[in-house]
Amino acid sequence: MNDASHRLRSDCTRPGTQFPRSGHNPEVAKLAIQSIEARKSLLSDLDSVRKLFLEYEAELGVDLCFQGFEEELSSLPGKYAEPRGAILLALEGEEPAGVVALRPLGETECEMKRLYVRPAFRGSGAGRLLAGAIVESAKAKGYGAMVLDTLERLQPAIRLYESLGFRRCEPYYSNPEPDVVFMRLELGAT
Repeated sequence: MNDASHRLRSDCTRPGTQFPRSGHNPEVAKLAIQSIEARKSLLSDLDSVRKLFLEYEAELGVDLCFQGFEEELSSLPGKYAEPRGAILLALEGEEPAGVVALRPLGETECEMKRLYVRPAFRGSGAGRLLAGAIVESAKAKGYGAMVLDTLERLQPAIRLYESLGFRRCEPYYSNPEPDVVFMRLELGAT
């Protein structure tokens, strides 16, 4: 790992942190990862989060009603509210590029939810930085473990999670999807 990528990884949770989009264009735009709580435009950010969550659901091709998705959208930040939860946006200027959230599952465990990067920003490192930032946020909040669920067909996501130290685990809730994969990261061990 070079010094620049190490610096990007370690700084990614600070509000306004910039990271370059990878690609062939030497004049790549910059993205920032910010907590919606750290920004002044909370209402417009929540609208952006809703749109990104809906894009996420549409791309999955799964009806998320079994997770109370409609209520989740209408009550944002809801279960992701600070101080025990978080929602992070990746922004290019003011354009939302991606999102990730975390919610508490108890005093010592939390869940990563809704990691999504818009297609135009895939391959930029935005997904890795969002996931890394939400893991760091969970550590800062004092959680001992983070869990998530994904789908077997989302192999790039599974590889990303495994590269961050997540391992497959037993189900922690009932999910009707036939190819669901449950994963866990011990936060003290990373």
